[in-house]
Amino acid sequence: MMQSDIFDEIKNIDEVRKIDDLYLVVDGEPNSEYSVESIILEINKKFWTITVNHNFDEIELKVYTCLPNKAIQQRYSNNLSSLKGLEIGTMFAIVNERGYTDGIKLMLYDHSLKESKTNPFFAVLTIIASASGVQYELRKTGVDTYLV
Repeated sequence: MMQSDIFDEIKNIDEVRKIDDLYLVVDGEPNSEYSVESIILEINKKFWTITVNHNFDEIELKVYTCLPNKAIQQRYSNNLSSLKGLEIGTMFAIVNERGYTDGIKLMLYDHSLKESKTNPFFAVLTIIASASGVQYELRKTGVDTYLV
């Protein structure tokens, strides 16, 4: 079995992981051709920064108590801002056959729907390491919905 240590910084922390804010850190102008250097999720007054370790072409998750200066200067709101207020449920590491962590999947839930007795599943956010930075996809349908 392949194992990944990507979640070591947040493992065994018993707290609700509600997304308070979300930023993309980009290389270039947001209105032009640009690459996403990192995705930052603000959760419980901490900043989960998802980046690529270019030495290994592997996805990394680091937790900070304040934003790094570069992130402050290059961050901007984006089409993922609709994820504010959602909770992260199960997280999966995407590990290749050589044992490198190529990406992660975050199961997202809207627990305000519980009151209406609707399934709280919202979507799956998949984040993958690429040579130019991180790529992401938000899907509300597909095989990942069966992981709920």
